[in-house]
Amino acid sequence: MSVTLWLRSIGGQTKGQFWELRQASRVGRMDHLEVILDEPSVSRNHAELVPVRAGWRIRDLESTNGTFLNGTRMGPGQWPLRVRDLLQFGDVALLVEGIDTLLAPEGNEHRPGGAGAGQDDLPREEPGGQTGSFHQEPMTSFEELSVEAASGSSWNDALISPIGKKSSDDGEGSSSLALLALLQSSRHLMFVEREEDLLRSILEEAVKVLDAQRGAIVLVVPSGALAVRAVVEGRHFTSSATGFSSGPHTFSKSLAERVFAGRQSVLCQRLEGGAELAAAPSIVGGDMASVICALLRTPRRVLGVLHLDRSCLQKPFTRVQLDLADALAAQVSAGIETAQLLRKQREMFQETITVLGQVLELRDEYTGGHTRRVTRYAVTLAEAMCVHPDEVEWLRLGAPLHDIGKIGIADEILRKTGPLSAGEMAAMRQHATLGADILASIPSLAKTAAIARSHHEWWDGTGYPDGLAGTEIPLLARILALADVFDALTSHRPYRSPLNLTEALVCMEQLSGRQFDPALFTQFKAVASLLPEKA
Repeated sequence: MSVTLWLRSIGGQTKGQFWELRQASRVGRMDHLEVILDEPSVSRNHAELVPVRAGWRIRDLESTNGTFLNGTRMGPGQWPLRVRDLLQFGDVALLVEGIDTLLAPEGNEHRPGGAGAGQDDLPREEPGGQTGSFHQEPMTSFEELSVEAASGSSWNDALISPIGKKSSDDGEGSSSLALLALLQSSRHLMFVEREEDLLRSILEEAVKVLDAQRGAIVLVVPSGALAVRAVVEGRHFTSSATGFSSGPHTFSKSLAERVFAGRQSVLCQRLEGGAELAAAPSIVGGDMASVICALLRTPRRVLGVLHLDRSCLQKPFTRVQLDLADALAAQVSAGIETAQLLRKQREMFQETITVLGQVLELRDEYTGGHTRRVTRYAVTLAEAMCVHPDEVEWLRLGAPLHDIGKIGIADEILRKTGPLSAGEMAAMRQHATLGADILASIPSLAKTAAIARSHHEWWDGTGYPDGLAGTEIPLLARILALADVFDALTSHRPYRSPLNLTEALVCMEQLSGRQFDPALFTQFKAVASLLPEKA
């Protein structure tokens, strides 16, 4: 019995071309290969398809642009194939139409266009339009459909269920659009450094692809409750790292909670006057006539809900669009989970840095709490100045350690209550270069070295250690300098009482243009009234 693989091109110059393979075959641009893809983005010898007793496997041949399986770039070794898998070689996408294996279970052999592995896990359409895996509650009178999402295999099936489906409501091109949407959404998994940016990209993509008037991502918070984390409505985007009060018109809380508890994606195709849900404030106030709630989940855990809605002026969502939304939700959930893990890792790192800065304060009995206050003051000013979020994060890391070089200063100098001699002052000033050297030696903190080195530089060039002037001084160091001096003036010292806010600003005003960047100081005055609240 032969082992056969059927492939079909779904894009590019080879769109519609069909291959029937019965032996090991190579994919690439060269004329003698079994699968010839004459596209510039495809390598000469791109990948190899190998038959095995249990089916077929694919191996990338160190191609320039890589081989992607269902949107994920393949690593070394051979990867097993399943029906409806999507293979991408450069810009060319091929669909696995069928697999004929020696070990195919009786009565479930893979044929072109037939049911693929794991398809029995998908919910079946029953007469009347209901879905076999969903039990409709008596309280509702609107039409609902769901996609099974309670296991890892169902998560995999969600990614492939829209592929190859056709619907009279969505036209002959719906399958191609589904594939394109899945490919586009996979790029979000490559950019997860900032969770806010990731959520925005996901929502904008979902709203665009599914022609929704509004989209919301609702995630589980540490308390176990659901909180809306991001909303896209038109061109407006709102987000919060901890969840926020979204008002009555952003998403249906009751529907989101039902989807999350039932572990099923749901389509409310038409919300009409008699239904209890249709009378909910969120539905009425948000002009929601048709709603999709897609479960955000990975094989490891359930993350929350992707909520999309259309107005009464738009056509209702269809079953095909529910499948696509469910596939998109499954696709991007890995990126959301990764972003959450990275955020937690950064928070733990930040806590470690802050504690280290506080430990350094123990050597100076008069600077208790200085590290935490200066960090908060500096970050507040940076955010008010609309400094790039990545730079704000570096400031958040560098501020607690701006005086780390004092670890190399003798106690008799550091803890001296009277004026320092010229020699002692010279020794004290070495803490800036010592701190920069320490931070520069740590790869993950190297970018903060400039803050420690330059936070005692003056705008007029009379500071230390390098005598930098004006914008030669790194921006983050200029911001830190303002926060550092403000905290020194408003904190208790053995030689004076702390100044109040007005007194401190008057004192600093005299140094604007000399010690401080005048533009930064102007902005600092505007936010200064908020600083004591953040201490």
